[in-house]
Order: sequence, then structure tokens, then C-alpha cells
Amino acid sequence: MRLETFLQQLDLHTQTLSDIFARSPETQRRKAPQGKWSMHDQLAHLARYQLVFKERIARILSEDTPAFPRYAAETDPGFPGWLARTDEELLQLFRSERKTLLAMLSALGQAQLSRPALHPAYGRMELIAWIEFFTLHEGHHLYSIFQLSRG
Repeated sequence: MRLETFLQQLDLHTQTLSDIFARSPETQRRKAPQGKWSMHDQLAHLARYQLVFKERIARILSEDTPAFPRYAAETDPGFPGWLARTDEELLQLFRSERKTLLAMLSALGQAQLSRPALHPAYGRMELIAWIEFFTLHEGHHLYSIFQLSRG
């Protein structure tokens, strides 16, 4: 896939997320099936992981083949602070950071998109593959949020 396709998908994800939250009452957003995340928890994860991803992009662009551990919100010391925010705060931060992420990605050239980094499960991946992975990961969470919104 081309970068433009991922940029379009990520932009669409932002609107989809906003739409789902706008039509879901707060009681529904906070309801979590046993052992699973609520809509709010998923939103906090997406907002937090977007920042982590931006940091990873910066490292891919500035280091030779950096290696990243698997990101797990449960072991991220900063994640509880994201859970403590309101849905409105999270959505505002998500949208704001999405604009900067899209601008950052839009400015990348082919040489930058070809820079590699190591993923613990998928091995050596070029930045364009990291962008694809990020887009698909986010889509997975959007689907879960959609399911939770339908109760």
C-alpha cells in the first residue's frame, strides 16, 4: 500500500472514533465486559499509543535499526494518567496529536519510509510497514469500540 492510503485511513479513523463516542452515552463508554477494556479504556490506549508511535517514528528516522519492545498499556507507567482523563479530553488530545502525526507522515520521503526498525514478533520492518501495522492495530481497537457501543 502507498503512504497516501494509510494517511486517508488514519484520518478516517479520527472521524469514526469521534462519531462513535458522540452517539454513545457515558454509561455505555465506561461499561466493560469482564476482563476486557471499556470504550473509555480503548480510547485512552489509542491516544497514548499514538504518542508512543510518534516517538518510535522519531527514533526510526534518527537511529540505525532501533529495536522496540512490544508496547503493553498494562506495563506503561504513564497509562494510568491517560485512563484518568475524561473522554472529551482524550478525544481532543487524540485529534490534536493526529493532526501532527499526519503532518509528520506526509512529509516523509521514500528514503525515510524505507528506514528499518526491529519488532519483537515481526522482525525487521521498514517504516512504511510500521505505519501499516499502526493503522491496522488502530482499526482493531475501533472495531472493538464499535462492538462495545452496540452493547
